[in-house]
Amino acid sequence: MNVCDGKYTGDLTKEQVIEQFLYRIEIHETYAGLVLDDPVTWGGFGDYEYHLWAINGYWWAIAYLRGKEEPVETKKWYTSKTVWINLLMAIGVVCNVTIGNDLLNAETQGAIVIIVNLILRLITGKPLSK
Repeated sequence: MNVCDGKYTGDLTKEQVIEQFLYRIEIHETYAGLVLDDPVTWGGFGDYEYHLWAINGYWWAIAYLRGKEEPVETKKWYTSKTVWINLLMAIGVVCNVTIGNDLLNAETQGAIVIIVNLILRLITGKPLSK
């Protein structure tokens, strides 16, 4: 049963508690955005930092319930597609400047970097570990 509809009255399972916390995260994300956009109108719903604090707390509670040490699964830097592709692009830019052939002008290089990073943002999900 969906615990977010307010009709559940029995004992909650761990999965239902996590579902409720995820629902509350969505609410705080919404209010954080509203407060940030228009603090005068939405200021009665707490300030932006309060909502970020609440979201962070729910993520840590979910991690605890799942038996994890971190709220979000992370990965090592050397397993990141974003890091490696950006390093390759940086090497390409350095080679282009060093060789001096100007295979691509600065605007084209910048556009390529932006497009590649946008694509990487769509296919990556885990943040890097500290």
